[in-house]
Amino acid sequence: MKDITVIRENIVNSMNSIFAFSLARTNNATEAEDLSQQIITELLSSANSLKDVNAFFGWMWSVAKNTYGKYSRQRAKERNMQSGYDLDFLDENNMSGGMNIFITERRSKVEDDMILKEDTSLLKRELSLLAYKYREAVVKYYIEDKSCAQIAEELSVTVETVKHLLFKARKILKEGMNMNREFGEKSYNPGIFRFDKWVAEYSHDIHEIDRLFGTRKIPGNILLSAYYTPLTMDEISMELGVAAPYLEDEIKILLKYNLLKQLQNGRYQTNIFIYTTACQEDIFLKTKDIYKKYAQKLSSLVDGKASEVKELIFKDSEVSQNKLKWFTAHFILWHSACKNQDSVEMPRFATGGTGFLWGQNYNYSDYQYSFNGIYGKAASDRYSGWIHASNYKLLEKCQVQLPNDNHIDFLLAAAHKRFDDFTPDEIAHALQWCFIEKDGESYKSLCNVMTQAQYDKLCEILSGEINEMNAALAETTSVMAEVMQNHAPSAVRDQCKDLAVTRNSFNNMAHVMQNLVENEYLIVPMQHEFLTIYTVI
Repeated sequence: MKDITVIRENIVNSMNSIFAFSLARTNNATEAEDLSQQIITELLSSANSLKDVNAFFGWMWSVAKNTYGKYSRQRAKERNMQSGYDLDFLDENNMSGGMNIFITERRSKVEDDMILKEDTSLLKRELSLLAYKYREAVVKYYIEDKSCAQIAEELSVTVETVKHLLFKARKILKEGMNMNREFGEKSYNPGIFRFDKWVAEYSHDIHEIDRLFGTRKIPGNILLSAYYTPLTMDEISMELGVAAPYLEDEIKILLKYNLLKQLQNGRYQTNIFIYTTACQEDIFLKTKDIYKKYAQKLSSLVDGKASEVKELIFKDSEVSQNKLKWFTAHFILWHSACKNQDSVEMPRFATGGTGFLWGQNYNYSDYQYSFNGIYGKAASDRYSGWIHASNYKLLEKCQVQLPNDNHIDFLLAAAHKRFDDFTPDEIAHALQWCFIEKDGESYKSLCNVMTQAQYDKLCEILSGEINEMNAALAETTSVMAEVMQNHAPSAVRDQCKDLAVTRNSFNNMAHVMQNLVENEYLIVPMQHEFLTIYTVI
């Protein structure tokens, strides 16, 4: 009895606080008095439930909040009945209206109530997550006010199918509104995604895929989200914080190019390997000592053949020892990597062409052991011959990063001494970029030029060294494949071995060359110079 008396005294002493609580939530003195009375009544009637008087205030505010919730819902119901705005469409047996809360000019009458506003917000959230076939039926029926017969005609389905879609949609919406959903990290912190490829047989659609990822974050983040775990459309939507209507076209494109696949249970999973930061770091740790060993091996191979290369390719021109070593080391590495390529059967792209597609989920600009593009044989429509360009990132400040169609044309023209084909402005541009230099009354190319016969002879001279490096670097490829398989989800694990041969064969080149620079066997020049780019005519 003593505790009950104390509780009642505490209630009386807290009346002003209770009224302040009520006024803050209703913004109306009359409604605040009604709410305060309901809270006090509830406190008095449930006083016996409080076991510890010392916990009074926690108990009191809990009761106050619960009572306010009930009060708000009752007020919302009364207002809905007066205005005709309700959420009864969520009744699975209801085929009447009710979606008029979405009509902007009439909505303000209900949004002043917190609970109805919350329900409306939840409903909109769930509509944004609703699968296309259900959402289309709901929008046409409730918002566009079309009959089931009209919808059936527009969708080319039966009236019964439309009714089923509406019934199912209401059930999904109702269940979803009762779920606690939270946006994923990528909704506020998009992941890093860079698309990359190795094309053996060209397909025009490759450019379309490049454009897909060029400046847009959504496609890449869809692939990142569904990489390790298959996700439904609404799970992707919540992870990215993007409504389903804006994701559907993106997902269709990803499916078209086989970058994403749809499983039998309706979930989506990424269908290409993604090099994550953890994977890259693991590969680096497990291969760095191997690269040091093979960099030493390559330097000795280059030293043994440099004089023959100079005699064949640079006999009639002055060439620095540094440029000669860069050219020879790269030629050996490139052709050893190509021999690896020959052992792999390139998969066919979904829309034609062959090669490999993959993603990168790390800060590419900070990663020096890579390329800004490799072009085995870049040809021109105007001039015979071809250009090879390996754009090592470590050379990006001293070597123009080819290919650009105009640059390819000019360098092949220069190799053929066809300078009259170009305007004075184009010649001036070429001089500025050190493509050419003045040679008496004409010009000469500063890019390494060889005939097809010289190229074939060079391959013959260096064949032993190429085979040695190919066998040596196979060790790193095997290590990389194992690391990739350890980091890959089961859905793409079967891609790892061949992708390791393809993509990492060329990364081998970057790592070995970087080691040769670090131990000062090779020097990165301060001025423009062609070191790993050459023309064959």
